[in-house]
Amino acid sequence: MSEKCSTKPLPGNHCRRMPTNSCLSGSTSHSLTSFYHLSYKTQEEVDENLSRWQNIRNVPKCWDAIRLLLCTVFLPNCQYNSSSDTSRVQLPDKELCKKVKEPCKLIDELKLWPRYLQCDKLNTSTGCLKEIKFAGFQTPGTCVDPLTISNNSKLWYSGFEGCSLKCQNPWFDDNDHVVMHTLVALLAIICMICNVFAIITFILNWSHLNVFPDNIIFHLNICFFVCTCFWLVQFVPGLRYDVMCNPDDDTPVRTDALFRCSLTFMVIYFFSFASLLWLSVLAYTWHKTFEKSRESIRRKKVFLHVGVWAVTVVLTVLSVALVQLEGNTLTGICFISSVNNITYKFFLILVPFVIVWFLSLYFFFKGQWLFFECDT
Repeated sequence: MSEKCSTKPLPGNHCRRMPTNSCLSGSTSHSLTSFYHLSYKTQEEVDENLSRWQNIRNVPKCWDAIRLLLCTVFLPNCQYNSSSDTSRVQLPDKELCKKVKEPCKLIDELKLWPRYLQCDKLNTSTGCLKEIKFAGFQTPGTCVDPLTISNNSKLWYSGFEGCSLKCQNPWFDDNDHVVMHTLVALLAIICMICNVFAIITFILNWSHLNVFPDNIIFHLNICFFVCTCFWLVQFVPGLRYDVMCNPDDDTPVRTDALFRCSLTFMVIYFFSFASLLWLSVLAYTWHKTFEKSRESIRRKKVFLHVGVWAVTVVLTVLSVALVQLEGNTLTGICFISSVNNITYKFFLILVPFVIVWFLSLYFFFKGQWLFFECDT
């Protein structure tokens, strides 16, 4: 034990034999320890205090970091020199103490650090980590339900470093998931049947595809059909959790998501917004039908097509590039995460959809008004 990593020689024998060489599932090679720097006088008091720290197991990263510090503080190495009748006690490492603070932020936020673990108040040294003999900590940290162990720091639940929410939405039980999945399947199948019927009708009367607004209704059904297909992908056996969850742990997919999750989001977002734009174009066409000749509408056909697809592509690319995606087992699809994406959700979902819906309703009711005027 070096001088810089231990106390100054203390007169007398301050060392006592350890009943066991283990501490918090770790082991050590030294057999003597000292309580001179603590307010405890017996081994039982030390063991009782150490057992209180067992609750930190529910914060895995903190548990991994703090065990070595706790054992160094509570059961430090002690050496007695009989010739000089003095004792030296190993000091906790200051660098180790500071490293513990980051993964144990929850303790810091709750101001629960005891005096003997406050780095600025400890008589600590630096560069002594190699002299600490505790090693072989076996008992890993755990996470309380509905959290699960995760190595992805981006998914960690605030204050519980090493834990993230499970892939299955914790706010809803299994029965809620079954009800929601049944509702999604029912609505998607009904929508798909209607879309298929409309598409087949147009295919049988191919000449009508060059006529406005028939062409718009065809594209509207195509968009709804593709979107519905990707809503139904989750019902392929085993595919829902392959898309929603990370393969290495039971956590929801986010950000650097699996390609399947990103693809699901892109297709659903793209064709959902495209269908809404086509609906607004249909309302615009309905309005123009009673205002000017249909020929003037046909001349704008190319511009309307370019406008719809260009706006949709731009918004989809921005969404994929800027936002964090997240798998949701309740809905069965990947969409914009609720974590730190409120602004993006507002500008990429709420604002565009509200604007398009407003324009659609405006042109529809204005067209309805012109229709009644023509009728009278």
